[in-house]
Amino acid sequence: MSISLFMLIFVLVLMVVPLVVGTYVYQDSRKRGMNPLLWTLVSLLVPALIGFVIYLLARVGYADETCPRCQTPVKETYVVCPNCGVKLKPTCPYCDQSVEPGWKVCPYCAKALPERQNDVEEPVRRKDKSLKVILGAIVAMPIAIVLLLVAHLIGGDIRGSVNTTYWQVDQYLDGKQDPSIEAWIRQCEEKIAQEKEMKAYVLRHDTEHKGDRLTQFLVYLPVAEGNLQIQADRYGTALGAVLQVRFLTAAEDSENPESVGYRLCTVSCRTDKIHRIEVFRNVTKLDCEVTKVDYNLTLFEMVPQ
Repeated sequence: MSISLFMLIFVLVLMVVPLVVGTYVYQDSRKRGMNPLLWTLVSLLVPALIGFVIYLLARVGYADETCPRCQTPVKETYVVCPNCGVKLKPTCPYCDQSVEPGWKVCPYCAKALPERQNDVEEPVRRKDKSLKVILGAIVAMPIAIVLLLVAHLIGGDIRGSVNTTYWQVDQYLDGKQDPSIEAWIRQCEEKIAQEKEMKAYVLRHDTEHKGDRLTQFLVYLPVAEGNLQIQADRYGTALGAVLQVRFLTAAEDSENPESVGYRLCTVSCRTDKIHRIEVFRNVTKLDCEVTKVDYNLTLFEMVPQ
């Protein structure tokens, strides 16, 4: 991840969090009968979300229950729904005062209460999930920023170099004189003929010498139309470096004519650990069949210095 992209994500987070908090505080304070503009300003202007915490501590209750029959908002003190008249709380049959479930004697008239009142329908409490979502986002965003920063610091600094050599197939085989590689190339051509779809084939060889790592790749694209130009580069991730090899349709006035017209290349990476390889045909990422081998893939022996 580049520094500019990381900074863009960081700035977006700094903009989104106050916007989400301000929107929530405005809507929540308005339905609670509080001053929405005042509390929105408090939540936004007091730094480090302290204003938001102050609002959560100072906000008053509101009618968060609804009638089970007509969904009209009702308060906890309502005995019946003001819209449809359904009975919401049990009452004393003698003095009509509201009583709590489980009471055996009315505290107002001292008369015995029935064990059960079948005509009562309890209000439905509305669940406010938005606060949980906002609090979760506030906690998750800093964690995400830290993880992105760690991934950037771990994977962003790639040491070493990448050397790429382009080959005609016959030229490479004549110079290498390795029956196993020749057999592998013929197998790749047979697989392409059977599968009839573009696919990249890769041999990989990893070696270490005195703590230094050398990774070699032999990349082969058996079937491809057009005059191709090969480019190789790598980028960092938290898991290690990723090697990208691109087979591009070359222009007639290519800046690197020596790399045009080839479908086979060796790539030697003196760099941090190569996590994986990606092969592209122009902008299309190809399926890549990677085979690890224990022998040198270049025409000369390479030993990490």
